[in-house]
Amino acid sequence: MKADSGIVREMEDSVKTLILTMILCLSADLFAREITLATITGNIDTDTSYFIVEIDDAGILDTVRFRTVTKEGRIALDAHFPVETVDATGVLLLERNNRDILRLETIKPFSYETGGQVKLSYLYNGATGAWKALKVHVVKSGEDFEIRTLKGEKATRFFTKGNFHPLLGLIGIADLIPMP
Repeated sequence: MKADSGIVREMEDSVKTLILTMILCLSADLFAREITLATITGNIDTDTSYFIVEIDDAGILDTVRFRTVTKEGRIALDAHFPVETVDATGVLLLERNNRDILRLETIKPFSYETGGQVKLSYLYNGATGAWKALKVHVVKSGEDFEIRTLKGEKATRFFTKGNFHPLLGLIGIADLIPMP
Protein backbone atom coordinates (compact mmCIF):
# COMPACT_ATOMS: atom_id res chain seq x y z
CA MET A 1 0.00 0.00 0.00
CA LYS A 2 2.83 2.42 0.86
CA ALA A 3 4.50 1.77 -2.48
CA ASP A 4 1.27 2.51 -4.32
CA SER A 5 0.75 5.85 -2.52
CA GLY A 6 4.34 6.87 -3.33
CA ILE A 7 3.80 6.12 -7.00
CA VAL A 8 0.52 8.04 -6.97
CA ARG A 9 2.24 11.03 -5.31
CA GLU A 10 5.02 10.95 -7.93
CA MET A 11 2.45 10.80 -10.71
CA GLU A 12 0.54 13.73 -9.19
CA ASP A 13 3.76 15.74 -8.97
CA SER A 14 4.62 14.88 -12.58
CA VAL A 15 1.17 15.92 -13.77
CA LYS A 16 1.42 19.19 -11.80
CA THR A 17 4.84 19.88 -13.32
CA LEU A 18 3.53 19.11 -16.81
CA ILE A 19 0.52 21.40 -16.35
CA LEU A 20 2.67 24.22 -14.97
CA THR A 21 5.11 23.86 -17.89
CA MET A 22 2.26 23.96 -20.40
CA ILE A 23 0.78 27.07 -18.76
CA LEU A 24 4.14 28.84 -18.83
CA CYS A 25 4.73 27.92 -22.47
CA LEU A 26 1.27 29.01 -23.55
CA SER A 27 1.41 32.26 -21.61
CA ALA A 28 4.80 33.56 -22.69
CA ASP A 29 3.05 36.75 -23.80
CA LEU A 30 2.11 37.46 -20.17
CA PHE A 31 5.53 39.02 -19.77
CA ALA A 32 5.09 41.27 -22.82
CA ARG A 33 4.17 44.86 -22.10
CA GLU A 34 2.13 47.29 -24.11
CA ILE A 35 3.26 50.94 -24.22
CA THR A 36 1.12 53.68 -25.70
CA LEU A 37 3.69 55.93 -27.35
CA ALA A 38 1.31 58.60 -28.63
CA THR A 39 -2.31 59.65 -28.92
CA ILE A 40 -3.43 61.07 -32.26
CA THR A 41 -6.33 63.50 -32.60
CA GLY A 42 -7.14 66.27 -35.06
CA ASN A 43 -9.65 68.48 -36.79
CA ILE A 44 -10.51 65.85 -39.41
CA ASP A 45 -12.88 63.72 -37.29
CA THR A 46 -13.69 62.94 -33.66
CA ASP A 47 -11.82 59.60 -33.56
CA THR A 48 -8.78 59.10 -31.38
CA SER A 49 -5.94 56.89 -32.55
CA TYR A 50 -3.18 55.34 -30.48
CA PHE A 51 0.31 54.43 -31.61
CA ILE A 52 1.28 51.47 -29.43
CA VAL A 53 4.28 49.16 -29.19
CA GLU A 54 4.49 45.80 -27.48
CA ILE A 55 7.81 44.82 -25.99
CA ASP A 56 8.77 41.32 -24.94
CA ASP A 57 10.05 40.28 -21.51
CA ALA A 58 13.63 41.11 -22.59
CA GLY A 59 12.62 44.71 -23.34
CA ILE A 60 12.86 44.29 -27.13
CA LEU A 61 10.33 45.77 -29.57
CA ASP A 62 8.02 43.01 -30.78
CA THR A 63 4.84 44.45 -32.28
CA VAL A 64 3.55 47.81 -33.49
CA ARG A 65 -0.16 48.50 -33.07
CA PHE A 66 -2.38 51.24 -34.42
CA ARG A 67 -5.75 51.47 -32.69
CA THR A 68 -8.55 53.91 -33.52
CA VAL A 69 -11.44 54.47 -31.14
CA THR A 70 -14.59 56.40 -32.03
CA LYS A 71 -16.07 59.16 -29.88
CA GLU A 72 -18.59 56.57 -28.63
CA GLY A 73 -15.77 54.29 -27.46
CA ARG A 74 -16.08 51.69 -30.24
CA ILE A 75 -12.82 50.29 -31.60
CA ALA A 76 -12.88 51.12 -35.31
CA LEU A 77 -9.41 49.74 -36.06
CA ASP A 78 -6.89 47.64 -34.17
CA ALA A 79 -4.05 46.67 -36.49
CA HIS A 80 -1.03 44.64 -35.34
CA PHE A 81 2.28 44.54 -37.22
CA PRO A 82 5.37 42.51 -36.29
CA VAL A 83 8.25 44.95 -35.93
CA GLU A 84 10.22 42.92 -38.49
CA THR A 85 7.57 43.75 -41.12
CA VAL A 86 7.66 47.45 -40.25
CA ASP A 87 11.45 47.36 -40.50
CA ALA A 88 11.56 45.39 -43.76
CA THR A 89 8.84 46.99 -45.89
CA GLY A 90 6.94 49.56 -43.87
CA VAL A 91 3.23 49.20 -43.14
CA LEU A 92 -0.01 50.93 -43.99
CA LEU A 93 -1.52 52.22 -40.74
CA LEU A 94 -4.60 53.94 -42.10
CA GLU A 95 -6.73 53.68 -45.21
CA ARG A 96 -9.92 55.54 -46.07
CA ASN A 97 -12.13 55.11 -49.13
CA ASN A 98 -9.61 52.70 -50.69
CA ARG A 99 -6.84 55.30 -50.40
CA ASP A 100 -3.64 54.95 -48.40
CA ILE A 101 -3.61 57.74 -45.81
CA LEU A 102 -0.85 57.00 -43.28
CA ARG A 103 2.25 54.78 -43.60
CA LEU A 104 4.96 53.87 -41.10
CA GLU A 105 8.48 52.75 -41.95
CA THR A 106 11.82 52.60 -40.19
CA ILE A 107 14.93 54.39 -41.35
CA LYS A 108 18.08 52.30 -41.32
CA PRO A 109 19.82 51.54 -39.05
CA PHE A 110 16.98 50.61 -36.69
CA SER A 111 17.41 48.46 -33.56
CA TYR A 112 14.67 46.41 -31.91
CA GLU A 113 16.57 46.81 -28.62
CA THR A 114 17.10 50.59 -28.60
CA GLY A 115 14.91 52.00 -31.39
CA GLY A 116 15.85 54.48 -34.08
CA GLN A 117 14.36 56.85 -36.59
CA VAL A 118 10.94 56.22 -38.15
CA LYS A 119 9.03 58.01 -40.89
CA LEU A 120 5.30 58.65 -40.85
CA SER A 121 4.19 59.41 -44.41
CA TYR A 122 0.74 60.93 -44.88
CA LEU A 123 -1.43 61.80 -47.86
CA TYR A 124 -1.30 65.57 -48.23
CA ASN A 125 -3.51 65.92 -51.29
CA GLY A 126 -5.71 63.10 -52.52
CA ALA A 127 -6.56 65.03 -55.70
CA THR A 128 -2.92 65.23 -56.82
CA GLY A 129 -1.51 62.23 -54.95
CA ALA A 130 1.00 64.42 -53.06
CA TRP A 131 2.50 63.04 -49.83
CA LYS A 132 4.38 64.59 -46.90
CA ALA A 133 6.39 62.90 -44.17
CA LEU A 134 7.33 63.42 -40.54
CA LYS A 135 10.47 61.82 -39.14
CA VAL A 136 10.75 61.09 -35.42
CA HIS A 137 12.83 58.89 -33.16
CA VAL A 138 11.46 55.91 -31.23
CA VAL A 139 13.99 55.56 -28.41
CA LYS A 140 14.39 53.41 -25.34
CA SER A 141 14.18 55.40 -22.13
CA GLY A 142 14.81 53.23 -19.09
CA GLU A 143 12.58 50.17 -19.46
CA ASP A 144 10.14 51.84 -21.86
CA PHE A 145 10.19 53.35 -25.33
CA GLU A 146 9.09 56.87 -26.23
CA ILE A 147 8.84 59.17 -29.23
CA ARG A 148 11.19 62.12 -29.61
CA THR A 149 11.25 64.75 -32.33
CA LEU A 150 14.42 65.23 -34.36
CA LYS A 151 15.14 68.17 -31.99
CA GLY A 152 15.04 65.74 -29.03
CA GLU A 153 11.71 66.87 -27.58
CA LYS A 154 9.43 64.17 -26.17
CA ALA A 155 6.16 63.76 -28.11
CA THR A 156 3.18 61.99 -26.55
CA ARG A 157 0.49 63.42 -28.84
CA PHE A 158 0.09 64.21 -32.51
CA PHE A 159 -2.44 66.57 -34.03
CA THR A 160 -3.59 65.91 -37.60
CA LYS A 161 -4.51 69.14 -39.32
CA GLY A 162 -6.82 68.53 -42.25
CA ASN A 163 -6.07 69.85 -45.74
CA PHE A 164 -9.41 71.32 -46.78
CA HIS A 165 -10.12 72.54 -50.31
CA PRO A 166 -12.77 75.31 -50.57
CA LEU A 167 -14.87 73.31 -53.05
CA LEU A 168 -13.86 69.69 -52.53
CA GLY A 169 -13.69 69.64 -48.74
CA LEU A 170 -11.17 67.36 -47.03
CA ILE A 171 -8.50 66.24 -49.51
CA GLY A 172 -5.76 65.08 -47.15
CA ILE A 173 -3.64 65.85 -44.11
CA ALA A 174 -2.01 69.29 -44.21
CA ASP A 175 0.25 68.63 -41.24
CA LEU A 176 1.03 66.05 -38.59
CA ILE A 177 2.15 68.04 -35.55
CA PRO A 178 4.03 66.38 -32.64
CA MET A 179 3.13 67.73 -29.19
CA PRO A 180 4.42 67.08 -25.63
